[in-house]
Formats: sequence, structure tokens, C-alpha cells
Amino acid sequence: SDNGPAVTVDTPFILGSTSKSFTAQCVMQLVDAGRIDLDQPVERYLPGFLRGEGGAITIRMLLNQTSGISHAGGDQPILSPGPSGESAIRDWAMALTPDAPNRAAGAGYEYSNANFVVLGAVVEAVSGETYAHYLRAHVFEPLGMRHSYASLDEARRHGLAQGHREWFGWFEPSDVPYPPSFVPAGFIISTVSDMTRYLSMQANAGELEGVRVISAASLELMHRGVASMDQDGKSHYAMGCVGDTFNGVPVAYHDGDTGRFTSIIAISREDRFGVVVMANASGWLYGPHLTDAASGAINTLVGNTPRNYAGPYAITKVI
Repeated sequence: SDNGPAVTVDTPFILGSTSKSFTAQCVMQLVDAGRIDLDQPVERYLPGFLRGEGGAITIRMLLNQTSGISHAGGDQPILSPGPSGESAIRDWAMALTPDAPNRAAGAGYEYSNANFVVLGAVVEAVSGETYAHYLRAHVFEPLGMRHSYASLDEARRHGLAQGHREWFGWFEPSDVPYPPSFVPAGFIISTVSDMTRYLSMQANAGELEGVRVISAASLELMHRGVASMDQDGKSHYAMGCVGDTFNGVPVAYHDGDTGRFTSIIAISREDRFGVVVMANASGWLYGPHLTDAASGAINTLVGNTPRNYAGPYAITKVI
């Protein structure tokens, strides 16, 4: 970082869509507790959802990105922080209109941040807690994640890194609004040291240092890709992560990009290694570098020679 203190393993970074893994875990904890049924309509937990016309959309569909809600339906204007206050997540979710879905529920994969904002509202409705409080009490504290936040102000008080944007290879300090309603979809804040604890738990079937935060069965569901994301069937969306391969190594991963921060988490499903890469910078072709780093680390850990994973992706993105 060229602004403020040097970055350490305890410096907070905004995760981007890697946050979706946490939201999926919150939901699956409530499934474990018998308080959420994956195949019940969302409207059972959020009466009035989509103005009463969303009855075909289930919790499982939101998690798998197969709800039919469009990618555009989950956009948050980059220059606006959106709703604020303790009801921000619910307010945004309940403001969705019946035209947000652009296909039949369950008809296929379409990535939408809206799915995970709605899941955040479901967590609040079922638990009776704000999303931030639930996350802290049921994920961060049990796992000893002492430098992770769902609040921009709190993270800033604890040394949040300065974000950067890329201009033709040059990075300049820059900020964008932090939308409180989008925390479940992309604005959780954490550190390398905390994320290693999170990944250690995931690599150990839901338990860390004798503390179990999710059942092994629910974690397996989170990692098992089911919704095909491409024509050749290589990538499948699971629940807050993607089932894929890094140069032939089966992984569950998710990346994130806020426009100023980027991150990726990945777990080798067979060898149970976890990798996290975080950066306080973003650019149109910057994200693939993190994917390449995560792929290289996973392949090294399992004894393979790392190969370039992100190059073809970058070329595709240019085209």
C-alpha cells in the first residue's frame, strides 16, 4: 500500500463477492438448526417478497444462483450507497419488483448479487438479529476472527487498507461508496490471518480447534457445484462458491472485486488445502492475477507444477 501503514496479515481488506461464502454459511447454519428449509419458498421467510409473486423461488435457488433474478436485477449503482441503517438489507431485498426475474425460477444459472442480498434478509428474519450481529456472533467469534467486520466505520478504525483502481497499469488510491445493503453479497471486510482460520475450518469439515460452526453435510453442499456456468460444463455454482478445477485439481472457490479491492479463496477438495489471496487494488484485467496465484499455490501444495490458469481467461475477457 502506498498510503498509510504497511500492509500486514492483520490489515482489513474488503472481500467483494467472496463474501457470498459467509452468507451461504449463515444460511446453512440455520438449516442445521432446523430453522430454514432449503426447498421452501423465500416468501415463507420474507412475506411480501417480490410483491407476493415470487412463490416459485426457493432458498436453494438463491444459493445456487438459479432463482431467475437477473444479473441486472442485482446491480447496485456504483455512485450510490443505497439504503442505510439496521434495516438496509431487508429494505433493498423487499424493494425488488416482479420484473427482477427474467426467467423461470430454477430454469438455469444467472449470477445475481440480489440472490445473496435476499439471503442476508432471510438470515435476519429467521434469526431475529441483524446480519452484522449474526455474522459476528455465529461465525467471526466462534472462529476467533478478531479482525473481521460488516461495517466500514469499524474497519476504518482498525486500519482498513486504502483501495486502488488501475489506469493502464498505474494504480491510484481511490474509494467507492460502501453499500450497507450489499454486505451479504460483497462487502464483508476481513484479513489474511482471519481468512486462514475460516479456510482451515472449511478444509476440516466445519470444525476449527474443537469448535464446530457448521455440519460436515452442509459444508459439503456448499462446495458441491450443481448449476452449470458454462457450455462445456467445467464450472458449476454451488452455494456461495464455485465447483471447478485449477489445472486439473478439483477446487471449491470464489473470487470478489469491489472495483477497488479484489480477493479469492480456494480449497482443494481432495487434499483439503486452503488458499486466500487479497489485494487492495482492482482493474479490468487485474483479477486474473489473483486467480493465477491461487491456482499456482493449490497446485504447488498438491505437488503439481503450476501452470498459467488466468492467461486464457484474460484473453477471453479482452475479446
